[in-house]
Formats: sequence, C-alpha cells, structure tokens
Amino acid sequence: MQSYSEKPLKRRKDMSSYDVFILALKKMAAPKKLRPVQLLSSSSTFQVKRTWMIIAWLVSMIIIIVSAYLVMLYSLKYGEVQSLRWLSSLSMTMGQDIFIFTPIKIILLAVILSLAFERIFDAGYFQLKVKDALRLELYGNREFLKQLCERRAHKMYYPMSDKEKSVWREKQIRRLKWRSLIDFIVVLLFILVLCLVMSNMWSGSHFAPNNHAITLLQSHMDPDNFRLNRVVNRTDFTSFMETTFVTTLYTFRWYNSVEMPILTFKDDAYTRKDWASDFTSRLIGIPRLRQLRVKPECEVNELMKPMVPYCTLPWNGMNSDDEDYGIRWRQATFQDLQRYFTYWRFTEAWNSSVFALPGKTGTLYSASGYIADLGTNRGYTSKILQDLDTWNWLDSHTRVVFVEFTLYNVNNYLFTQITLIVEHLPNGVFLVAQNADSVHIREEISLWNTTYIIFNIILLIRILYKINRNGLLNFSSAFLNIYETVVIFIGVLSIIAYLIHLNESSYYVEEFQRKGTDTFFHFKEVIGYFFLTRVLLCVLFCLLIFRVFVNWHFGRSFVSFYFTAILSKRWIAILVLLFLGLFFIFWRMIGYMISTTIFSDYKSLLIHPRSYRVIHKPHSSTRAEIFLWILFALVLGLQVLCFVLFSYYYKLAKNHRIDPMDYFNYITFLFEEFKRKFRRNRKRKMKITVV
Repeated sequence: MQSYSEKPLKRRKDMSSYDVFILALKKMAAPKKLRPVQLLSSSSTFQVKRTWMIIAWLVSMIIIIVSAYLVMLYSLKYGEVQSLRWLSSLSMTMGQDIFIFTPIKIILLAVILSLAFERIFDAGYFQLKVKDALRLELYGNREFLKQLCERRAHKMYYPMSDKEKSVWREKQIRRLKWRSLIDFIVVLLFILVLCLVMSNMWSGSHFAPNNHAITLLQSHMDPDNFRLNRVVNRTDFTSFMETTFVTTLYTFRWYNSVEMPILTFKDDAYTRKDWASDFTSRLIGIPRLRQLRVKPECEVNELMKPMVPYCTLPWNGMNSDDEDYGIRWRQATFQDLQRYFTYWRFTEAWNSSVFALPGKTGTLYSASGYIADLGTNRGYTSKILQDLDTWNWLDSHTRVVFVEFTLYNVNNYLFTQITLIVEHLPNGVFLVAQNADSVHIREEISLWNTTYIIFNIILLIRILYKINRNGLLNFSSAFLNIYETVVIFIGVLSIIAYLIHLNESSYYVEEFQRKGTDTFFHFKEVIGYFFLTRVLLCVLFCLLIFRVFVNWHFGRSFVSFYFTAILSKRWIAILVLLFLGLFFIFWRMIGYMISTTIFSDYKSLLIHPRSYRVIHKPHSSTRAEIFLWILFALVLGLQVLCFVLFSYYYKLAKNHRIDPMDYFNYITFLFEEFKRKFRRNRKRKMKITVV
C-alpha cells in the first residue's frame, strides 16, 4: 500500500472541477514552501574564441624564441663562467618568486579581501534529498516522534519569563558598560603613551643647545666685534658678518689666545675645519646667505619724483623677484650666469633644502631666493663677503636676508641648524630674529616608541575584526567606525614617517661624509620626515581627545547639556557672530579714540605686533571710558541673554528621550560593581559557614 505522498498526481485534464477547486484552495491556504539549499558541484564555464587562443600561443612562442636567442647572444658575450652564474641566479630568483613569494601574495590578498568583504563563518549549507523525504513514512514512527519531542522540549521553543528577561537585560547592559569602560581605559593609555612619545620628540634638552647656539652669535670675547642686535642698516649687517660671524664660526685659538691644533684630513674631499667659539661645535658643510627681493615696480608720486626718483615695495608672494641677473643686478648674460650663477640666479623653494620661516613681523617668507655660499675657512669666507659687498649684492630691493648654517656637537650627536633672519622693512627699520632646530639622529627605537607601535597594531587588529564581523558596508555606515579608522590610519602614517626619518637621515649623513663637506648641509633632508611625524602625532592627539569625550559618560546632567546645545545651536551661532562683530567694532573705535593702531593687519591677531611697544596716552579719556562702559554693558547683556536661553532650553532637554546608557557614570558603575562583588563574596562565605 502506497502512502499519500507516494500517490501519483492526476493530470489537469483528468481532474474534475471540484478537484481543481480544492487544489486551488490548498495552494492559497498552504504556507509558502522554503527553497532547498543545494550545493552545486559544477561551476560556470565559458569558452575562449579559437582565434584569440591561436594568437596567444603564437605570441608566447615568439617571446620564448626571442628570449632564448638573446640568452645565447649574452652567453657568447660574457663567456661560460659568467653565463652559468647569471643563469643560476636567474633560476633561483624565478624559483623564489614562483614557489614562495607569489603564493604568499595570493594568500595575503585572499585573507585581506575575505576580511574586508565577507565574514568568515560556517555557512551550514546542506543538500536536501526530496525523493527520500517523499518516501519517508512518518505515521506511527515512534523514533521520529521521540526526537521531535526532545527537540521541542528545548528552551528556545518556550518564551522567557519576566524575571529571566530582566536578568538578561541587566547582564547585557552591564556587559556594554564594561566594554565602554575598557575602551575608555585603552584610549587613555594610548593618549598617555602618545604624550610620552611626543615629549621625547620635544625633548627639553634641546632648549639649552638651541639657546646656546643663538646666543653664541650675540656676543664675542673681542669687544671690537659688532653685535647682531645692533644692526640698523646694511653697513652694520656687513660689519657683523665680517667680524662677529666669522670669528665665532671659525675659531683657531683657545680662550687664552693659545693657537689650537689645525684639523686636517688625509682625504682631499675634507678641507680644514675650525671650531666654533664654544670649542665644542663644528660646522657641518658650509654656511650660506639667502635673500628675498622685490621687483622694481614701485611707482613714485609725480610731485615727489624730483626729490625721490625710485621706491621699493614691501615683500609678498606677488611682487617677489624671481628673475636671473648678472653681476651688480644688471641684465644677465650667458657669461654672467656661468660665472656667478649661485649669487645672481634665483633658486626655487623645492631646491633650496630649507623650510619657509616667519620673520619678526610675522610675515612667512618663502624658502626660495638668491643664494651665496660661503667658504669652509675664515679666509675664504672673508673674501666672499668682501666680494659681495663690492658687487652690491645687498641693495635697496633686498627685503630679508637669511644666514643659514648647521652645527654638529659630537658629544651628544646633535645636529643644530641656525637661521638668522634680518628683515629690511619699507620704512627703513631693520628687525632681527633667530631660529634654531635640533635633532638627534638615532637608529634605535626607544621603549615608548615600541609601545606606541604595539598599541597601533592592537587597534588595527580590532578594526579588522569589526570589519570581519559586520562586513565592510555595515562597518562604513557608522560614523564612529570611520573615525576610528582615520585615527588608526594617522597612527600608522606617523610610524611610517618616523621609520623613513631614521632611514633617510642616516643615509644622507653617510652620503654627505662620503662626498665631502664643502657643500651646504641639507638639513631639510634630515629633519623633514621628523617634522611630518610630529605634525601627525599632534593631529592624532587632537583626534584621541575627541575620542575620549565620545567614550566618557558624565551621567544624566551631561546628556541634558548635550541636548541643550543641540536644541539651541541656531541661537549659539547667532550670538557668537553678534559678539564677534561688536567686539571688533568697539575694539577699532577704542583704538581710534586713543590714537593708536590696534590690529594693524590680520597677522597681528595671531602674532603680537612688534612695532608698537607702548600704547599712547588717549586724547580724551572720557570718550574712551564711554566706549568701554558701553562694551561692558553689551557683554553683560549678552551674558544674561545666554543664561536665560540656556535655562529655557535646559528645561526642554531634561524631558528629552534618553537611553538607559545615558545614566551611566564610570565612578558610580565601579562603585556598584565593587558592592556587587562584595555581596557575592559575603553570600559565599555564609554558605560555607552553614555547610
């Protein structure tokens, strides 16, 4: 006897109208069948056109024949021994690439793609055998009924009680709180390690040598020499360079006037090197002068032309002179450019090997300019300075002069680049500023640097785990995940920049020693990636501070303040703009009333104006006081208005819908966990005593 499932179905044309109606009713009332998941044994295939296959084989044969012919020609040229060496090395290289490196690349690429685009898990695919299921007789099958009862007796088929739900929710919330606390502690430790790494880079030990290197040129034991802080014109600057500068950097006598031993080298690439006046530092390379000029495009007023025939403009990026000249700034000829190309030819910023620096006025001067290299000893340098003075290398169109040189202290392996900045303003004022940058070229990595690298690796693994668990699209949809990815990316970039700094700086110093020291020491090659590392670390520190505020939970009051700021963001923007407008208006009016210039230009907002030492006495103190009282009243009114608006929006924000995690506070949470653990231990001790 066949079961109902094994009975053959009737054809549509053999069925009566009643059977058709019953069949349609069953199809409408029956639930939709699940599609069986079946693993496919065969994969999709495609065929290549025969023409392309023939072309591919022909090209391959031609390449093989040509390569074999070239190998034979090179074998005849190099001989048997060199040919065998070349063939063996080529075979070993190809074998390593084919059997070792290429499989490793494929495996790494597959792992990265699987982590980025698909979660690795057990798919649980199975193959349904429909025919076996149709032949299965379930009526009266006690074994199947027993298995079904055991399966239905599982807890997942019964709803949870209210008590179990509350316990489960409490555990889930506590787990989230612990996860947030651990994340907060990890970020704090990361910030601590980052601060230690930054403090090592901004070492306090550099302040003393930098200050010493700057003051080294301010005074000298010879009272007849000219000091830098007394420079008021071009003649004073020339006197300083020919006296104090030369005697400071090229010293061959001790402090008691005893002649020092001359340092000479057997190698012709190294010329004589004298000491600096501190008797501990030496010049690395040669010093040089660099100037920025303005174009002769200033127009004199018609009424003043009989008295003043020409004028010069202040320097900026638009009127900076970048033409090539001949001797004494005349029109350049081919012979002039060939003979005096370093003095009168313009050098671009990318080729000057220095950084752009600000002067005492706050103007950021470009790294380009006209460069004059000085000598390796006192006599040669003095001759070059005299020639530059004779040729009028510094004239009225010169707006700023840079004196650049690098000192090396062998006692602590410290490289210090010193830059003297002498500005000649259009009003005739000469301003002098000094800049010093020091760096240790260390090939080892310290303990805190290693800890910083380990932290970045751990956080990178955490990001990859999240991508693997949630998928790339779901991971990218959350702002906090993208933010963490940016943080880790900047951290990895800082590590790469620091490793490049260690490698490039050591390599450049070795190359500089090998080629000789009669050229300018390109300090930018040594410290460029070091500055980039410090900038990346600063950006990373700011991002991590924001990450701490994201993780920190202040409780209900902090959430209310947050919603208050969100609800009143329009008023905040309006009041900030209004306050800034009133502030600048009244500041200008007060400056006008007391007859002085306050905020002469936009740079004075950030840099203190050096040209104004003392504010002049006001002509009318009464009018100035009136403006001050009005400004005070406006500020007071704005404060009252802000307080009223804050109180109003704070009441609205207190009724805002919040989550249970918004009440979370780390301090109270740890206190509650401590009490919970104490109660658990107490109950355990009571049970032990009862037993």
